[in-house]
Amino acid sequence: MSNVSNQLPTEPITEVGVVASPSKVPDGYHVVAQTTDGYDADLWKDGLFKSKVTRYLCFTRNTVSLFAICILLPQPSSTVF
Repeated sequence: MSNVSNQLPTEPITEVGVVASPSKVPDGYHVVAQTTDGYDADLWKDGLFKSKVTRYLCFTRNTVSLFAICILLPQPSSTVF
């Protein structure tokens, strides 16, 4: 396990999402399509006779702007959300 942890990126995950297909992942995101033991990582398991619906976890490590806001103080007028 220590060999695997040495290969993992050190940047934190900044956003997560759920997509209907591994091919429909937004730019800059990575999809979790398989589990560590090789199984399909589909979050939505359908029955045999229903239409196939799939959902996969995706994530990004892109840097985002963060703001800390104190609700007791007025916001600066230049802050855009």
